[in-house]
Amino acid sequence: MEIQKIILLPAGWKAEQVHQWFNEHLFAADNELFAKWEGLSGSVSFRRVPGRDTGAQSAYWVKVMIGEDVFPSLLSGFSAEDARFIFIGSLLEHGWETVPKKEDIAYLYGEYVDGDLHSALKFDGKIRRYQMRTQLMPNINRRFTRFVVLYPDIVSYIQEANSNFPRQCYVLSRVITRIAGRMDDIDTIARLNGVALNDMEDYITLMEKIAGKQVTLSHGTFQLDPILMPVIVGG
Repeated sequence: MEIQKIILLPAGWKAEQVHQWFNEHLFAADNELFAKWEGLSGSVSFRRVPGRDTGAQSAYWVKVMIGEDVFPSLLSGFSAEDARFIFIGSLLEHGWETVPKKEDIAYLYGEYVDGDLHSALKFDGKIRRYQMRTQLMPNINRRFTRFVVLYPDIVSYIQEANSNFPRQCYVLSRVITRIAGRMDDIDTIARLNGVALNDMEDYITLMEKIAGKQVTLSHGTFQLDPILMPVIVGG
């Protein structure tokens, strides 16, 4: 299992200081998770993500690879599968998450029609369409751990029935605005990136083309956050 988190360290630290902190203090310092799960360890990798810096702190995207063989020993009296499930719940409580795999990612676009949500959801290489939110929700609650959506309004609408949904969503409009400073209207973005918007499926095509990649806007070309990176809820 691979888990991840954005961790903030003091700005101005030299590379050797950062390496030392992660090599020596990650497991011991994070008392909210690793001290709770005694004996838990794994191989650590990290990279700077300046776009997530906050004032006097520098941001690092940290990933920890944990061997599946540790789970039988984490909780006595529980099966490895049950211990793994409980551990994932603990991750979420303390701001960590599992790193999404390709098959964990779905693309979602929706429009309000006659008072309900008409939507298109792409997963497993196919697009499914739904005429009501109640038809969509069983698929939202499947195995997916990351959803790519265009605007935040659909997030708040689904959050009413799934409180964990916002932290699973890569919201393109927010990512673009944060990185590029402002966002063009969607028709301009589609035109500049070579996508014709004629149907709901075309919006998913556009999201697939630019999410986690480069997007061309009227004021330049920008590299967007990777889809797998922990999202900023509400930002």
